[in-house]
Amino acid sequence: MRRCFVGSCLSALLIVSCASTGIPTDPSQGFDPEIHGTLYVHRRTGFSIYVPAGWRIEDKGQKYRTVMGPSDGKNFPHMGFADEEYYGNLDDYVREMLGNLALLYGDFRLVADDDFTTDTGLVGRRVTVLGRLRGTSARLRFYLIRNREETALLLITGTAPLDSGGSFDGLFDASVRTLYWAR
Repeated sequence: MRRCFVGSCLSALLIVSCASTGIPTDPSQGFDPEIHGTLYVHRRTGFSIYVPAGWRIEDKGQKYRTVMGPSDGKNFPHMGFADEEYYGNLDDYVREMLGNLALLYGDFRLVADDDFTTDTGLVGRRVTVLGRLRGTSARLRFYLIRNREETALLLITGTAPLDSGGSFDGLFDASVRTLYWAR
């Protein structure tokens, strides 16, 4: 939990990284060229995901790459990744994550917490929060996706400026729905 949580917090500050090609996409994924851009693949972790069209994948010197969206002049919406071995109850994980986020973020507020399923049948949770960190207010959308064996957890964080009003939520959802995790 601690490793994944630290990764999610770092993502909120424009972090995290990944590798290149080799994992085939699952044919059941609903590719839409208007929404989906580059296929991002991380061989070691065994996942692939289509990033939003027009967004770029940047190497920030971390385990995973960061997916950067267009700037509004001050901020960039972005997506980050973290993973960890996890066998426990997902409700407990979310509860602990929210408690830690509330300590870290000022003006912290839970907006939504619901189940989420990818187009490839992976099941997890989607949690949306608002908060302020180091003077910057953001809307964070966390996707906690279990692998098929339920032994590991992939955390994908979509972060956008607070004043975007959730306009990136649909784009984050569409991208994460294409997640294929071979592990």
